[in-house]
Amino acid sequence: MKRAGDWEGRLRNASKRQATGASKRSAVEVAAPLPPPKTTARKSVREAQNGASVNEVSEAATEPSQDIFESTVSKTVDSDEVLTELSGAIIEPRGSSSPSPLPSSSSIASFTSTPSVTENQIRYYRLRANHLVNSDLRGPAGLSTIAAALFGIQAQEPVSAFASCWQRMWGGARVHDDGAKQQADPTKKKSSGDDEQHRITLSQLSTWFLSSTGLIRIWGQRATLHMYDRNDWPLICSAVGDFVTAGRVASVKAGRVTGKDAAAELARARDTFRGVLASGQTVSATDIAALGFNPKLTYSILMCATVAGQGGRIDVGGIGTASVLAPRSVIAPEAECPWREVDKADALVEAARRFFKTYGPALETDFRYFMTLTAGPSRQAVETLIASRELTAVTISTRPSPTKLKKKPDIYYISTAALPTLLAPIPPLTQWPVRLLYRFDPLLLAHADKSFWIPAHHKSKVWTPNGIILPTVLVEGRVTATWKFSKEKDETTRFVVSRLPEEEEYGSDTKRELERQGRGFAEFMGLKFGDIAFNKH
Repeated sequence: MKRAGDWEGRLRNASKRQATGASKRSAVEVAAPLPPPKTTARKSVREAQNGASVNEVSEAATEPSQDIFESTVSKTVDSDEVLTELSGAIIEPRGSSSPSPLPSSSSIASFTSTPSVTENQIRYYRLRANHLVNSDLRGPAGLSTIAAALFGIQAQEPVSAFASCWQRMWGGARVHDDGAKQQADPTKKKSSGDDEQHRITLSQLSTWFLSSTGLIRIWGQRATLHMYDRNDWPLICSAVGDFVTAGRVASVKAGRVTGKDAAAELARARDTFRGVLASGQTVSATDIAALGFNPKLTYSILMCATVAGQGGRIDVGGIGTASVLAPRSVIAPEAECPWREVDKADALVEAARRFFKTYGPALETDFRYFMTLTAGPSRQAVETLIASRELTAVTISTRPSPTKLKKKPDIYYISTAALPTLLAPIPPLTQWPVRLLYRFDPLLLAHADKSFWIPAHHKSKVWTPNGIILPTVLVEGRVTATWKFSKEKDETTRFVVSRLPEEEEYGSDTKRELERQGRGFAEFMGLKFGDIAFNKH
């Protein structure tokens, strides 16, 4: 089993640097310190809790010489290189005799001042890191890689999760791009018939999920269901388990679940089914009712058990059907997936490490929002990575200066190992892929600051008050429209794209690309494409 690199060693090194003091650090500072907490810091957390509690409502230009997502970054995010032992052992990649190193001092020293980047560089980096550009991920292993890199895929609606995967896999959205935009890596051999014979469908992804042992569907950040790499289960429990459990117990106690305070009954049910799962038995809604517990507590019992690492959901008969709670020994046998308890602070450091590799450059408050944290734990995790020089601060050249804004500058961070990829040349905007992102796409869930994707005054047209994130059109790295589809009487599928106000009408090339993506999405859903219409919000 591949492992993630000297995870514990990095934390020890960070602690040593913090203890030694700034005077003994390298002369080259690669990351600016976090600013003092602001009195409004908790606002984004409340917005994250209120705006994303979906379970309550429904829940070529020159390419870089080194592809960071195929090399350095993958040391911690590839599905077979995720955490397997987080205490008492050195964690190494499979087939390696030494742990994955931090960036060398020579590579760090090449950045003698805070790098300045444009918004387009940030957008393109995020698209690449999210596997939305030139993805070569395939099969069940590809699903696990995506889940690990994104640190979970929103799966309250299973179709949305699979659509997010389709956007990021070979055989998905990429094969429907205009030929000039399929910038295949020339160093990789292309299998014959890849484009035509390996177009993946919703049915196929569902089958892979159900038959593969690499993924689990449990509650995580934002207290909503996510698909995770199975090896990340202990990490999720440590990072957000307390938050998920406390929030659910509070809802039960307030009467929002059963109509009255049922916290004591929930506590008894949790104790009962802890023993049932430990004995190797599954738990169903029927079992819960048969033992005299209120059936309305079923969801709460399942949620609390999964984030305690006792068991996980199995969808009987396929995704979207009745679920049972299977014991951990069935979903993640110890021989295949050793369970290692992780300190919460260490778990959040690893979560931050993943976040700033995949979603950076980003703010500390973005990470806080993504994980639904309060300021203290979030800042501590980020500061640990700053101290170990795993994060680099960057400035944005295309945004107003702090003097004009009359406030302290926002500090954006990115994985130091990924900095060369961020600074590499990017293709012209006309060569960026066009995408029809579906509901709850991880790209749009990750950041509190949505301004990289959409003007603030149009945010409500995508992020609804009840926590829904609508399907969006991504053109030149920006959200320019929303879209929907419907099945007509003649069994064909009609797509409607509604441009945001102030967006110019699409040219013929963009419309043609959107039609290609619409045909591809209909094929993915097992439907027949009819037509696509364009209008304005």
